[in-house]
Amino acid sequence: MKKDKDLFINTWYKNEQRKVKSIPSLQVKHPYIDTVLNVNANKKSPLNGAHFIGRAKLIKKEPNSDCITFHHEGKLYAPHCSVGVMNYSNKHIYNGSWLNGMPHGMGYYKDPKLFEYDGQWFKGLMQGWGEMKSYDTGISYIGEFKNNKYHGLGTTKDKKEILRGYFKNDVLYKKLDDYKVTKDDKQFTY
Repeated sequence: MKKDKDLFINTWYKNEQRKVKSIPSLQVKHPYIDTVLNVNANKKSPLNGAHFIGRAKLIKKEPNSDCITFHHEGKLYAPHCSVGVMNYSNKHIYNGSWLNGMPHGMGYYKDPKLFEYDGQWFKGLMQGWGEMKSYDTGISYIGEFKNNKYHGLGTTKDKKEILRGYFKNDVLYKKLDDYKVTKDDKQFTY
């Protein structure tokens, strides 16, 4: 199983590199820094004291509040790379693709108290195919996400049962009754 997962990651990474290279904003020549940065932000912000490892691009003006930015040597930068890691001071972590200061592409996020998610991101939101484990409910989900919610075809698993069906805004609205659980359905990552 481990080798299959590595194969998927390596294949995904090559495909993701091709996709990232085709993004127009990444083709523009921006001054970049490649370094480990300590982020200083508002003391109540989870970014205060965070560490970013990856490539960041220089930006000219303060963006909207959804974008993660930080100052380095008096200039404003935003994470902008195919693979970068943000270790937040509140022990959260994001490891994956960044575009203009937001998780975008494939990435892994962990909130050590609530959940972990590995999958696709779009402009800072869990969107596309992914896998999540909720620590408080014990439920694992693999399937489609939209705007940080289960949305589309998916499978949930808890200690008692596996359910497959269509979700809309985190709610199972059409269960696939004729679906037979396979060996693969029981092999969730989480």
